[in-house]
Amino acid sequence: MNKILKKIVNLIFGSAVNKKTNSLKTSSRERGILSKGRMAKKEQKIGTVIHLYHKVNVAILELLKPLKVGDTIHFVGSITDVAQSVTSLQINHEAVSKAVKGDQVGLLLDKKVVVREGDEVYLSE
Repeated sequence: MNKILKKIVNLIFGSAVNKKTNSLKTSSRERGILSKGRMAKKEQKIGTVIHLYHKVNVAILELLKPLKVGDTIHFVGSITDVAQSVTSLQINHEAVSKAVKGDQVGLLLDKKVVVREGDEVYLSE
């Protein structure tokens, strides 16, 4: 019976199952390893993209931790993996230099940065 269960799990999860330990493999982000084998910089999740204004290239972020102008942030999503420096923050259409946990802030995106609603935002150290 155990062999049948292993076959079913392998069919469903494919290569995501570690055959030696019968546990799901962790993602490279959980292991802190980039695809090229280098160690990733330590990052902490600071928020989520909740809305986008494409015409003015602005993302609205819901913050879990503080953020300030000059910080480097990393957007991660299903197809998103891009970093940028924070150059402008706004709360209720007024420029601010920093924002705290719980704030919804407008972030001006670089011209070549494309993010999506639901992408997670990490603070690069």
